[in-house]
Amino acid sequence: MMIAMMNATLSRKILIALIVLFVLSLLGISHRFNGFLLLSPPLIVPGFELWRLVTYPLAITGSAFVGMLIGSICFGAPGEEVEQMLGTRRFGFLLLWVVIGSAILHVAMFAGSPVVLAGPVNAALFVLVGFVYLFPHAEVRLFLFGLRGWVLLTFIGALLMFMAIYNVVEGGTPLRLFSDGGFGLILGAFYFHIRYQKYPVLLRPIRTVERMFAGGRSDGAWQATPAARKAAAPQPVRLRMPFQKTPPREMNDEERLNNILDRISEKGYSDLSADEQAFLRDYSGRL
Repeated sequence: MMIAMMNATLSRKILIALIVLFVLSLLGISHRFNGFLLLSPPLIVPGFELWRLVTYPLAITGSAFVGMLIGSICFGAPGEEVEQMLGTRRFGFLLLWVVIGSAILHVAMFAGSPVVLAGPVNAALFVLVGFVYLFPHAEVRLFLFGLRGWVLLTFIGALLMFMAIYNVVEGGTPLRLFSDGGFGLILGAFYFHIRYQKYPVLLRPIRTVERMFAGGRSDGAWQATPAARKAAAPQPVRLRMPFQKTPPREMNDEERLNNILDRISEKGYSDLSADEQAFLRDYSGRL
């Protein structure tokens, strides 16, 4: 049992931990240690209880119960697929980054207010966004039926929006939506799109930012209008006979990556050849 646990993926370990915490909450035991795990801005500043920046995903209080259910779904097959794509070390680092980043944003947004942050919903939705981005046609198995990943993400987003509206009706703030999953959605969308750039229609904002940062270089965006070029002498053209075939165009790295991701979405990672798996590892290392 211990050997199997040690050899399990990080996603599987997180899933087991969430199931254990879920059972403890049903037995009414979790409230005994929730007070030491959850995060509230006054406990960080000026309380300086910094361990809460990383322990709050383990606390189950109120709406965090829903976050625990969402986490149990997202760290199943979706989490394992994303972990296999990123590598365990990078996957774990990103989860830690999302957990701490969401905590800091929560403290900054609700500074001085005792608004509690608990549950793994932000980290879970970060993973689900990555799964949907990389494998848009893949299904997520829920008990006895399968559901497309984007449908599941849309349903969870609608559920969080409903909870935010209910919170406002009860006198709360709409900013609570960010702590209840919004941070994870935003961070996931930014990270996976900037890294993989899979959809050309979304690349214009990235290219615009790149041009803005390139403005300070020697080849900056603000340059004098170049002088008109002289007409070049016509070059002889070699005629192609009807029986000669046009050589196939070689794909660039982005096109090859998109083709590989589509194959993973349709047939799974194991269907890739050794060269394609090596290309994915090399491409990830260059990012």
